[in-house]
Amino acid sequence: MGSKLKYALASMLFISFNANSAVITDLFNTGVDNAGNALSGNVVADSHYDITAHSAFGVSLLGDAFTVGSGFPIGPWVGNSSDSRWIGTGQNSSNGPLTLTFSTTFTLGLDADLSSVSISALGGVDDVLAGINLNGVSTGVTFSGFTSLTSFSINSGFVHGINTLDFNVLNSGGGPTGLRIKNIEGTYEAVPEPSIIALMGIGLAGLGFARRRKQKV
Repeated sequence: MGSKLKYALASMLFISFNANSAVITDLFNTGVDNAGNALSGNVVADSHYDITAHSAFGVSLLGDAFTVGSGFPIGPWVGNSSDSRWIGTGQNSSNGPLTLTFSTTFTLGLDADLSSVSISALGGVDDVLAGINLNGVSTGVTFSGFTSLTSFSINSGFVHGINTLDFNVLNSGGGPTGLRIKNIEGTYEAVPEPSIIALMGIGLAGLGFARRRKQKV
């Protein structure tokens, strides 16, 4: 096999097997629509975040979380923006302590190199983020405070298919409870699926065979 052909085949292999950076497209800030724009008004259901567990109010509040408007508790809470809003239950609690779990999901295809996946965002809570679980396992991420937003990242625990993020928010003394997620983004390295790799290998082998036949003629 000539040196030029060897170089071409090596280049094709590098391009084919080299991972490409990709973005997780179904991660959303709190309180936005499918286009990423803040939902208008107050007590509007956020279809991307559900309240999946709670211990408060004496009634079931499972289902979509609700946006928080510009009135109280905004003021003590850092203000909403055009690309994210606070979400909560839509009512105050007279009881404490209580924990609400806000859940959201996203999908990773089979082309995702799971060791390369990373999610980062800014977050705020009232009162304390007791932890973030990814697919039922603690990520070790905790923070507190609602007068500003705190940066955090998650870099392990991902699976192919549907992934679930649970934000466990503790309210220690009653009053409003809320979660705010802003600038959330996820990236990963995409690699060819095995079937594509196999087809590429067959194609490259065919090129080499054709080259050898040409040299024999």
